[in-house]
Amino acid sequence: DYTSAYPHLKDYLSVQQNPSENDLYEMGFVAAQLKKYDEAVSYYNQLVNSNSALAQNAYYQLGNAYLAVDKKQEALSAFRSSYQMDYDAKVKKLAHEQYAKLSYDIGNPFESPSAVIQSYINNNQNEANAPEMRSLLVKSYLYSGNYKETLNAIDRLQNSTPEINKIDQEVSYLLGTEEFNKGNYDEAEKYFLRSLGFNINKEFYNRALYWLGQVYYQKGNYPSAIARYEKLLNENFPEKQQLPYDLGYAYFKAKKFDQAQTYFKQYLSNPKPEFKNDAELRMADIHYANNDLNEAIAIYDKNEDATDYTLYQKAMALGFKGDTQAKITNLKNLLSKYPDSEYYDDAQYEIGTAYSAQDDFANSNDYFAKVIKTSSDKDLIANASIYRAQNYIDQNENDKALTELKSLGEQYKNTAYAEKIVQAAKPVFTKNGDVSGYESFAKSIGVNIDASEIDEINLSTGKQYFTKKDYENAISYYEKYLTQNPTGEGLYQAKYELGESYYQTNNATKALLVLQEVASVQNDYQDDAQTRLAQIFIAQGNTAETKKYLENIKNSSDISIKNYANVELMKMYAAEKDFSQAEKLADAVIANTKNSAAVIETAKVIKARSLMNSGKDKDAQAAYTSLEKSSNTSVAAEALYAKAYYQNKGKGFKSSNETIFKLANNYASEDYWGAKALVLMAKNYVGLKDNYQASYTCDQIIENYKDFPEIVAEAKEVKKQIKK
Repeated sequence: DYTSAYPHLKDYLSVQQNPSENDLYEMGFVAAQLKKYDEAVSYYNQLVNSNSALAQNAYYQLGNAYLAVDKKQEALSAFRSSYQMDYDAKVKKLAHEQYAKLSYDIGNPFESPSAVIQSYINNNQNEANAPEMRSLLVKSYLYSGNYKETLNAIDRLQNSTPEINKIDQEVSYLLGTEEFNKGNYDEAEKYFLRSLGFNINKEFYNRALYWLGQVYYQKGNYPSAIARYEKLLNENFPEKQQLPYDLGYAYFKAKKFDQAQTYFKQYLSNPKPEFKNDAELRMADIHYANNDLNEAIAIYDKNEDATDYTLYQKAMALGFKGDTQAKITNLKNLLSKYPDSEYYDDAQYEIGTAYSAQDDFANSNDYFAKVIKTSSDKDLIANASIYRAQNYIDQNENDKALTELKSLGEQYKNTAYAEKIVQAAKPVFTKNGDVSGYESFAKSIGVNIDASEIDEINLSTGKQYFTKKDYENAISYYEKYLTQNPTGEGLYQAKYELGESYYQTNNATKALLVLQEVASVQNDYQDDAQTRLAQIFIAQGNTAETKKYLENIKNSSDISIKNYANVELMKMYAAEKDFSQAEKLADAVIANTKNSAAVIETAKVIKARSLMNSGKDKDAQAAYTSLEKSSNTSVAAEALYAKAYYQNKGKGFKSSNETIFKLANNYASEDYWGAKALVLMAKNYVGLKDNYQASYTCDQIIENYKDFPEIVAEAKEVKKQIKK
């Protein structure tokens, strides 16, 4: 009769200076039976600091009392404390079950809900509720965003169900898109193929097929991409509008211009506004590639958003038509409108060639001189220098031309330019009948006029195997060629492709030796060699060497190489906490719309960190808010941590804790951000004047996150402040 017992127990306790644990337990139990849960909580809380069978039961009853008043977060801690004690096996099991179910329901900041459920299953294999808990395990991984463990849990099930198969199909698709967005195309392919093993949800099936096509496109396997896209022509799915555009690009890259034209034309009948201009320009490029120059020029002319690219392509088409004056006019227009264009140096060079075609050598040489003086493009400088020397020959200034070519020969000895220089000089020598001088000059700059047939075979065969990606055989032939021809005309190409072959066959040591030789001298393959060296040193963790080569190529004339250097330097400066440099590079990476979504997102994260580090709270919050829905779990977890951090900073302790529980629930696999969030949670409890929860949270960090010593140290510091 709890109602009758209640007042007597209450009176008894009121006169006890030090009530016993049994007295407190009984009072709490009776209060709970009478649904006076807040009162029950207060009694149980007085005896939970001990370690005994009674305390274990008290923790369990405290958890039930918290549940009764809908304090699930507090109940979670109480059930956890009860199940971690071993005095009463039945209570331990009941507490463990409640702890597991609550972890699934609201998330768990102390450990992964999935790990809690798995632990329960391991300890209670033959219980009647085991199948229910196994299904809960799959869903816990799913709802926490830990898709890989969702599939692992499915793979461990003895029997599947239609519901589980549907989850398998959808999660495999989601994992595929996640890996695709990270640029991990092999992994993405694996997951899309797994998803396509089911056809339960038709939309997911079609989308998996579409994105598998995107994977093949990104990997350069255009026939496979086309095959997947064409299977979807009569299907409906969210990306359907973009399908003709994707087919157009796949055929364009495969150099099947007629089919590409068909699909771009179809797309342009119902384009997305942001892709319309690009599709029109690709139509113009197809006409250009097919030598339909008038059609190409007509599209370039009507393009509403004329850019430096449009002007450049139009000028080149006019030049191929033979209208050199129109070519010059359009290129000068480009120089005037776009002084910072990436085509600026090329435009100056092409103006030089156009004036030369008109026999206006004075103007031609003026523009070549501008290229030589101001360009950072080594290829253009070399070609402009050689072209200018040829102009001197056309002006009958042979002595001046030969002096220039000999100087260039010394400068570009043993490079691909040496052959061009020899060919440019040939008319001067042959005109004078100086064959021996020609041979001597060619030999002096590394050009062997009478190359042996064996050398030719070794080199051409090496190139053939290299093109086929048969790197083992390519190595054999390049080594033979370079042994017999240490200064031959193809020296740096052979060395570069030999180094690349070593790299592709996982012989990094030999690759380094050869590629460093190529990287140290100006030649056609210098930037490519330095790029590969940077990648090798990144894999080896050699920061100093990596940075040296990245700094060398950050001004490369190859846009993709230049962009790669910017991205990697950005990451390095961020790792070194040089946020000023990292943010500058991040802005450049974000501005380049040709970057993948994964790369741009990395830059946005780094910029957000920089803004936070420099105290620009408003901008940092906006930057992190835009990242909260990222498909990359690490990025999304960091963004939620930042949200909780700023809520804490603004004294919104309760809302900060709610955000932390959301982080724990959705991104349980992100241990680092989960641990940092727990420190925030402890600080929030301090702010809420709940020292018990604050202290308990610190203890959990110290006990469970030893892999993150700096976070443990911070937790210890917070705990010291609590004790004060």
